[in-house]
Parts: sequence; structure tokens; C-alpha cells
Amino acid sequence: MGAAGVLAGAETPADSIPEPTWTDAQRQHWSFVPPGRPPLPRVKAEGWVRNAVDAFVLKPLEDFGLTPAAEADRVTLIRRLRFDLTGLPPTAEEVDAFVADARDGPMSGWSTGCWRVRSMASAGLGSGSTWRGMRERWIQERQDAADVWRYRDWVVQALNDDMPYDRFVALQLAGDEVAPGDRGAFIATASTATGRSRTTTRCRARTGS
Repeated sequence: MGAAGVLAGAETPADSIPEPTWTDAQRQHWSFVPPGRPPLPRVKAEGWVRNAVDAFVLKPLEDFGLTPAAEADRVTLIRRLRFDLTGLPPTAEEVDAFVADARDGPMSGWSTGCWRVRSMASAGLGSGSTWRGMRERWIQERQDAADVWRYRDWVVQALNDDMPYDRFVALQLAGDEVAPGDRGAFIATASTATGRSRTTTRCRARTGS
């Protein structure tokens, strides 16, 4: 249909498509139901529950006749925190400080410790390891793999800067459009374009297209 036909009010294909009909069961699919706060499950070991999340964790365990694992000591907690967020073990000074800060119970100082570790420059290395690994393997299959460090550094810096996730993804998909002239955005987008180009080439070779 030409532009003249559209301007004249001619029926477009979209106008002729009937409205879909939905059953009650389909309308109750989780993706169509607005999120809400469910009631807390009732548990037997109420003393084990410290917050609402604990109740949801404990309920299925009790249903299957299981009991939670013993609580980790503070040395184990700080090691888990450091390895999980940075991929590196805590220093002896960090361990001593965390162990000594038990004045308010077993989880005393946990939130403070999380923020302290999260603010470290190495936090982005640990947090972004999975994301970087997937993308870097994709890029390293090409001859320009020598430049993969640029993308790695961009991911680490983005995570250390607490870049919002929507922008983190948008810059990798269309950084040249979202932030034209921004060198970091160009690096983020180039990594995606490089990987996609390689994959497209392989697919065409396999299918003969």
C-alpha cells in the first residue's frame, strides 16, 4: 500500500486483524498478573526465621522433612562474601574486623561488610565474571581477540559505577545510538556486533545461504 492510500484512510492490514480472545486460564498466567506481596507461609521453626525471605526458604524444606544447614561462622561468612563479590579471598585484617564486630548477633556488620566489599575496585571483576566470560569467548574466536580487554574493562567499570541494568544492556545493543561519541558506549556495542558477525558467518556456512 502506498503513502497516498494510507493518507486517504484506506484500511491497513493491522486494522483487519481481529482482536485476540483470551480464556480465564490464559489471563491468570503469571506474566499477566500484577506483582503483589504474597502472604507469609506458616512454618514450624519460627525461631529460625529472621525475615520474610527466610519463611519462604524454610517452608519447602519443612514440607520435604528437611532441616536447614547449621549457621556458618563469621570467618566463613566473610570468605563467602569476598569470593562471591570479588572472586578473591579476604585479607587477614578484613577477617579479624568482621569477626570482632559481633556485638549485635551472628549477622552483625553484614550489611556494612557487603557495602564495603561492593565498593572495592575488584568487585566488578567478580560480579562481571560470568557476563564477561560469555562475551569474551564469543569475541576471542575472531582475529581481533587482542582487543577483548577493552570490553572486559568496560564491564568492570560499569559494574563498579553501579550502572543501571537497562542502560548496561542498551549500550551493548545500540551504544552508538544511545550515546553517540561516547568511547565506552562504542566499545560496548562493538563487542556485540563483532560476536554477531562471527555467528552469522558460521550459520551461513553451515546452511549454505
